[in-house]
Amino acid sequence: MAAGEGVRLRPLTERWPKPVLPIDGRPVIATLLRELAAAGIERAIVVVGHLADQVEAIVRDELAFPLEVRVAEQPERLGSADAVLHADCSPPFLLTAADTVYHPGDVGRFLAALDPRAVPGAIAVRRQPERPDHTRVRVQDGSVVRVRDPAAPGDLTAAPLMLVGAPVARELPAVTAPPFHPPYEVADAFQRVIDAGGEVPAIEIAPTRDLTNPYDLVRENFPYLRGSESTYTLFQQGKARLSDGMAAQATVALEKAKRREPSKASIREALGIAYFRLRRWSEAEVEFRKVLELAPTDDYAHYALGRCLEKQGRATEANGHYKLANSLRPGSRRYSSRVRDLG
Repeated sequence: MAAGEGVRLRPLTERWPKPVLPIDGRPVIATLLRELAAAGIERAIVVVGHLADQVEAIVRDELAFPLEVRVAEQPERLGSADAVLHADCSPPFLLTAADTVYHPGDVGRFLAALDPRAVPGAIAVRRQPERPDHTRVRVQDGSVVRVRDPAAPGDLTAAPLMLVGAPVARELPAVTAPPFHPPYEVADAFQRVIDAGGEVPAIEIAPTRDLTNPYDLVRENFPYLRGSESTYTLFQQGKARLSDGMAAQATVALEKAKRREPSKASIREALGIAYFRLRRWSEAEVEFRKVLELAPTDDYAHYALGRCLEKQGRATEANGHYKLANSLRPGSRRYSSRVRDLG
């Protein structure tokens, strides 16, 4: 869905439609189409409306995206349900807004969690308490019971990623006619199915990156100006820097994450790896000891702590941790080889 006027992003969206605005310097819709292709989707229909020519200029580049893209027009901005009807899709189909970037792989994981023909529909949910503008959703026993519920307990909000099955699709004409009024929303079609006894799974995904107001545009394109990153975002930034071989840069994000959640073993492990790669052996040792305090049977933490100790000339102590790692995972050649080397 790429037809909206982006009212809350004005005056920017008076000149550029929201889907072509950037996150990390790339048009959101371009990132989204590549993510859909990575999830195994072969065809996409982009519903355009406001400043449609700019959106079409991006999505019609056949060489840019590894999937077939068709454009449909929504003549009037009458809401998401009306946009879907203009797309003229046969259910089941995946539905997403074009102003959101998902964590890499989340679209594929959302689809993999479902049998598309066995459920009336499904809605992705996320935890982003720092975004009060997101739509709160009430979930019970893994299913959505209220699609929009400001009083819902917890911090789950609905992400603009949905599977529309035949039962939900059948309700779309009903929610685009009286007594409903514009903007006509897909959420109402889901709620009618739920109220009739249909079970709509809630599939949790990672926090998303969204363009809702001008501040979002600044925050999502200038990382050094982000003053309110979530701990999860910091952790993912740190892991990405590690994957890129940038250990020093990784420590910046991971140390911030650690200050926020000092008892998160995954953060402490990643920070330990970063310190180790920087030859900061004693600091790495502190991190892996903390991991073992939190998870005493973590075989990798024992191995990593052994490596830190070995680098500091404490071979006997290191060997004890190698042996523990090997006993916790007997089939690991890496662990057994360290025991033999120091044996």
